[in-house]
Amino acid sequence: MKMDKEAKILGSREQRNTIDDLVRRAGKDKVINEVIEGKKEELPNSDKKYKGIRLSYDHTIDFYTEGQRDSYEDACLHEKTINYHWSDSPLTHEEIIERARKFWGGKIRWLEHAIDKYLEDLFIQEKEKPVIGFYHHGMAGGLAAVAKTFEEEGIPSETGECICVYAADRLAEISSDLPKTVVIKPSYDFEGCWKGLRKIIEANPETQFYMSFTDLPISQTVGSHLNLTYFLTRNKFHSAMQKLLEKFKKEKNEQRS
Repeated sequence: MKMDKEAKILGSREQRNTIDDLVRRAGKDKVINEVIEGKKEELPNSDKKYKGIRLSYDHTIDFYTEGQRDSYEDACLHEKTINYHWSDSPLTHEEIIERARKFWGGKIRWLEHAIDKYLEDLFIQEKEKPVIGFYHHGMAGGLAAVAKTFEEEGIPSETGECICVYAADRLAEISSDLPKTVVIKPSYDFEGCWKGLRKIIEANPETQFYMSFTDLPISQTVGSHLNLTYFLTRNKFHSAMQKLLEKFKKEKNEQRS
């Protein structure tokens, strides 16, 4: 029997959702439904920490934390940006996604698909904890190309703002999230960057740090540490990154066999 599209569900006024609305949610919100049906603990990074959201004309959706504010502002100026929003207070994944639906759901047809894809990709990423992190101030420059190479080779990695940000206030939080290998492109102009990086490096002796394209004397930067390697030339830096890439690829193949 064919159902009337405008049929209503019996019950209280709050319960009277249309059949169309239920079908839409069943079809397009499958990831959220799985969470509601008992898998909420599997949703990664569900704590309140997201503040920015951005949509692009290439049908992608990006989320940003407070520490990624600079990247968010740079991205919003890009010609491919179609919509963006920054929240006054941190939100969970679910909350910021609902804001996206509220602001643009009725105007952008591909939004639901983009949200589903983002969440599905996020589940996959969380299963493989990053083994290397790339952090920088402002535009990534050559560091972005290096990070992309690792990503294309399937090496679990992450890219973000320089970890010196709020180091004094968030030292424990930053340290707990760091991969065992960290690549940094610091700011030469921001003195707080050097002070913050020193704290992070000293607090994480088991993490190996690499600082790229440093043309300042060690005594003027973060000092000398056993777990910190400086690169004064691009060639030496890229050579070291290539060796790291081969090392991680070998380890990944060994895990598969």
